[in-house]
Amino acid sequence: MSPACGVASVRVVVRVRPPIHQEVQETDPSLLFIDEGSKCISVGKTSEQRVPKQFRFDGVFGPSVSQEQLYKQAAIGDLVKAACQGFHATVFAYGQTGSGKTFTMEGFNYVSCGVAPPGSLPQAGNQSFSMKGHPPPFADFKGTPPEQLGVVPRVAEALFKELQQACTGRRATLRCSFV
Repeated sequence: MSPACGVASVRVVVRVRPPIHQEVQETDPSLLFIDEGSKCISVGKTSEQRVPKQFRFDGVFGPSVSQEQLYKQAAIGDLVKAACQGFHATVFAYGQTGSGKTFTMEGFNYVSCGVAPPGSLPQAGNQSFSMKGHPPPFADFKGTPPEQLGVVPRVAEALFKELQQACTGRRATLRCSFV
């Protein structure tokens, strides 16, 4: 248990994104069952020979969960508070390509055009676009609705608010790393 926030040291939450068009066409929707209440995901169909495999997590979020709900229900704000008290905190996104990691962590709209909007940054990991003669997509910071913002922008905002409240009259150093 972390003394800072009274929660387990490691929590695993799962967010299931909405199916893309191809998945809707090629996959039986009854193969995946999300039970947010019991924090379980079941995979497979019930038949005489098979029982679906069930996986339990600390949190399960279906396709209809908003970015804000995810941030609050996964208690990411508690991690920010713990970090401000000197504890280490990490949010780690894992999944295959196209599983929704970038949307969950960043939430920005991306634009693909020859000219980047002012104040935008290229999407991480998309150097291959420029190699093919196309510019990489750019994050549209100003054009992204606030409710769509993901974990990273919400953590940055919360972190600076916490530091501002905790460090009145004192100096603070903030170090951040990402891969």
